[in-house]
Amino acid sequence: MKRRALRFAITGLGNTAVHAIVAVTLINALGVAAGLANACAFLTATAVSYVINTFWSFGARPTRDNALKFGVVTAAGFAMAAYLGDTASAWGWPPLVGVLFVSALVAPTNFLMHHFWTYRDRRTQSPTGESPSRPNSTH
Repeated sequence: MKRRALRFAITGLGNTAVHAIVAVTLINALGVAAGLANACAFLTATAVSYVINTFWSFGARPTRDNALKFGVVTAAGFAMAAYLGDTASAWGWPPLVGVLFVSALVAPTNFLMHHFWTYRDRRTQSPTGESPSRPNSTH
């Protein structure tokens, strides 16, 4: 699980860069409004995150089931981030402390949800989606 968590964290950092690059490019090069640019960047980074986490972090194959679950976890993380951000602000915390608070809670929660729910069946399927054959225990 540690290896998956590390890969998940590395993917998250990379996706932060993807989000920033897409948003800044849309704003500066194409004149897209900041809100729309960030929404597009969020969707782009989420798609990249799904692909990389599916293959690399969790060693699974893309399926409709895990894509839908990934979307649910992402939406829940989005809502959790908004709520915790507002909570930190209401408590009078500086913005950076609020961001760190949100990150410290949302990222591990997302990882655990993916580990125990989104990709829980990854060990029971081969890359082709079939159940792995069990070795014959009688010799």
